[in-house]
Amino acid sequence: MDVSNDGGANDTFPEATLSEQEARNQLQQAGITVNKNSCPEGVKYQDVSGGCTSLGGMRASSIEGAKQLKKDCDCTVIATDGTEKGHSTLGTKIHENGYKLDFARNNTLDSYITNNYTYIGIRGGDGAKLYKSSSGAIFAKESDHWDTKGWDAEF
Repeated sequence: MDVSNDGGANDTFPEATLSEQEARNQLQQAGITVNKNSCPEGVKYQDVSGGCTSLGGMRASSIEGAKQLKKDCDCTVIATDGTEKGHSTLGTKIHENGYKLDFARNNTLDSYITNNYTYIGIRGGDGAKLYKSSSGAIFAKESDHWDTKGWDAEF
């Protein structure tokens, strides 16, 4: 595990980043499925037939947050997007930098998030409903997945 620290303010979750295998192993041990194999290095997920999901460089805080979500909801959690190239690159707390992790929507997970997290409004641009967990993570309810970030520090 890379022990680099970016000076984040939150002591709840670690600041380190994980290798592809470390991230996948931790998710698997927590009972979280990753929907696809990792992307070839430097290739956008849109350029891979059938898509791909990379986790190399994922912040340990994001993986810890996913594990906590799985434990708290006690439901099916499937990671669908991680650090693969091809996502929006606006800002620094983005997928490619390991700050964001997406999860497939299902009725039980949807119900858990909407009933246990605080509704905080609508995201500009796409109109996704936003929910904030007690740890500070923000969950954006998109059409087929939850776009999630913020387990590490305020953003």
